[in-house]
Amino acid sequence: MCDCQEGLTLFDRRCVITVKGCIVYDDTDDESCIFCNIRELYSLVPDYQGQCSCNIGYQLINGSCTEICGDGLLMNTTSSSLCDDGNMVDGDGCSSTCKVEVKYRCENGSDSSPSACFYCGMIRLTLNKTERVDA
Repeated sequence: MCDCQEGLTLFDRRCVITVKGCIVYDDTDDESCIFCNIRELYSLVPDYQGQCSCNIGYQLINGSCTEICGDGLLMNTTSSSLCDDGNMVDGDGCSSTCKVEVKYRCENGSDSSPSACFYCGMIRLTLNKTERVDA
């Protein structure tokens, strides 16, 4: 097994450059992407220009794909503390950081539909005035 030069990684028995989640073959002139690191949630863009981008529902932040909050798509459906109702408004059950707010329950969020949130706390109604109405 051969060692690669500094800055290169051994992949498929070849020394390659890794850039922003993309594995680039060292012997290409244009350094176009040949293989994207799926573990980083990258995928090849449809135009096959040799660039990696994040999958739908994710955005590239500091070289890593992070779920987009406020787009109405809940990609991580395994956590009951997360939601995405399609906006960045606090106080409607799903906060601006896509966390379920206190005394709310959110359900049905998925990678194709927004979360629906419901208030589960007590509601106090106060009757201020009564009036008799003859019909």
